[in-house]
Amino acid sequence: MENIWLQLIITENVASEKDWTYHNARVNCGAWSPNGRYVATGGLDTNVIVWDIQHSGESPIEIRGAHSASPINGVAWLDDKRLLTVGQDSNIKIWNVTLS
Repeated sequence: MENIWLQLIITENVASEKDWTYHNARVNCGAWSPNGRYVATGGLDTNVIVWDIQHSGESPIEIRGAHSASPINGVAWLDDKRLLTVGQDSNIKIWNVTLS
């Protein structure tokens, strides 16, 4: 299995120097939460991962198979607890996310 890593960069400062390897295929999209603490990513692996910047790389929230057999093409935060995802399956889903 190929490791896919994500390094977040804010302007010229590195937000995290850790490798985040929970996706197992290309990451297609990402979105920052309104409070700036979380970033949600969606990928070809059909999964959505919610990363906590304050605890980078440690046990992110995983929505496995968010769009069954379909890559995630878009993610957007509706507010601090709800996430919208768009899949290649032509569906839009809203997720209630329990954050720490």
